[in-house]
Amino acid sequence: AQWQFIETFVRCKGKIKDVETALDISYPTVVARLNEVVRALGYEVSEDVAVAEEKRKDVLQKLARNELSAKDALRLLEEGE
Repeated sequence: AQWQFIETFVRCKGKIKDVETALDISYPTVVARLNEVVRALGYEVSEDVAVAEEKRKDVLQKLARNELSAKDALRLLEEGE
């Protein structure tokens, strides 16, 4: 899965919007996958990014438990960008 993401990222010349379209995933998902690649290469992801990822995961978990509406979850995720 990481190789497909990396290949798509390179093919899209690093343009996140193009990666979103090519893989049919959201901006936060592109950023999260890119951070996974960065970590896999042995580099650290900045603390701000790590905090944002945790917030995103928390929002998605609350949505899955029906503690948030889809509209509220989307708003929170967009604020995290």
